Amino acid sequence: MKTNSGFTLLEVVAAVTIFAIAFTVLIKIQSQHIADLQTQFKKLEAMKFFKIKTHKIPAETLSDRFSLKEETTTIDFGIKQTKYTIFDKNNHKILEIKTYEK
Repeated sequence: MKTNSGFTLLEVVAAVTIFAIAFTVLIKIQSQHIADLQTQFKKLEAMKFFKIKTHKIPAETLSDRFSLKEETTTIDFGIKQTKYTIFDKNNHKILEIKTYEK
């Protein structure tokens, strides 16, 4: 008698299905990671724009990509709060920075 060795069709289909699900999950994780990196890079550029604008550093201003809104209020005990909000060219808020002075 001859014995057959190998995989059945059902085993192959199950293995391919498991591989496809795992691969899909890995692709989703990787794409989310790339999106997070892009967001962090945009925040880093917005911080650079903020430093250039507020400290009047002679450099490229990135003003074609970002805009800065400044609001100053006096809060408790005479402390001055300045809130800087940085928007991208589509007017989406990228970064908000608050400073306090006495």
